[in-house]
Amino acid sequence: MEISIALWVWLVLTAVSTGSFLGVVISRLPNHEPILLGRSECPHCHTRLGPLDLIPVGSFLWRRGRCGYCGTRIDPFHLWVELVALAIVLLAVWRATSPGNFVELCLLGFILMTLAWIDAEHLWLPDIITLPGILIGLGMCWWISPAALGDHAAGAAIGFLSLAAIRVGYRWLRGREGLGLGDAKLLALAGAWTGWQDLAAIMLGAAVLGIGLILPGRLRGGSIEAGGKFPLGTYMAPFIFLAALRLLP
Repeated sequence: MEISIALWVWLVLTAVSTGSFLGVVISRLPNHEPILLGRSECPHCHTRLGPLDLIPVGSFLWRRGRCGYCGTRIDPFHLWVELVALAIVLLAVWRATSPGNFVELCLLGFILMTLAWIDAEHLWLPDIITLPGILIGLGMCWWISPAALGDHAAGAAIGFLSLAAIRVGYRWLRGREGLGLGDAKLLALAGAWTGWQDLAAIMLGAAVLGIGLILPGRLRGGSIEAGGKFPLGTYMAPFIFLAALRLLP
């Protein structure tokens, strides 16, 4: 996609602004706090933040990572979310084959980032995001590639049923939960956006990534409890996006 300088500026500003909003969603949704109506404030001195304090990326850099009122160091969480959102848009520009595909990749990337972050911190994949995400994925397929809608619908069904079956089987064999139903819904979302063909590669990549992150701690003497919970959705998300970018082998 050829992009003018003016459009580049617009894309960067839109990306970091979207990231700023998604940071609010990630931080407030798990705590059941209002997303659109709540006012932002410093978590230390509780001073309400004004427009100049909420400029994506810029405010953090200008204030050197500190509150402009009490001087306390600010958690760079929102900065990282904004930068990841920008990276999603840049990857979408790189791989998009059409304006419609660009919109598709950005939407999926934003959804996956939000889910992955929440799952990493709270071990929760909220239905309010995953279920509409499945429908949006099928709708985008119908809009952009209607001939592939059958593969994507089958991917959603196969993704959900495969992990749901594993969940039931594990529970029957071990007498306890071993897989969250949210993971099955996320794999359904993956199938809705990418089709059924990439589901095995997505799960393989997630398994390898999960083992790669957990094993070093085990080798250093840490313990892995039998009933321990791990954010499988966080491990799945990057491979779903790579599949949509057509970067999976």
